[in-house]
Amino acid sequence: MPDSLPTINVSGSAGYQAAGVQRIGTLVFDGPTDWAFSNYRMNLNMTLNGNTIFGIANARANKRATAASIGAAEWNLETSVALQYMTALRAMDQVDVAQRQLDRARQNLQIVNTRVETGAAAGTEGSQAEVDLGRAEVGMI
Repeated sequence: MPDSLPTINVSGSAGYQAAGVQRIGTLVFDGPTDWAFSNYRMNLNMTLNGNTIFGIANARANKRATAASIGAAEWNLETSVALQYMTALRAMDQVDVAQRQLDRARQNLQIVNTRVETGAAAGTEGSQAEVDLGRAEVGMI
């Protein structure tokens, strides 16, 4: 039976003794012997437990806290996945940009080398183009 429900016990008794000689052991008593006996009793017991009373509200609060924790974990997971996805996209874009810079540096080096060979440009321009190509290659790494 749950602790929060009261228990009620009711009992009673009644008795009657007819007229006659009253005896207790070997002793005999004179006098009227009509007796009526009655006995009534009623008990009410109730036990209230603080856990029973406040347990429901506590369980509801725990349920809400658990739901909030799950929601927070879900949001953290979604945010983390989205951040990693954006990081991967950014890295792919950086590779594309680095590849385009490397292609441009190679084309520029060819153009500058052709100009240097024909005498249309100084040799230092060729050296600078080689440095730019090296930087683009490092950027690609």
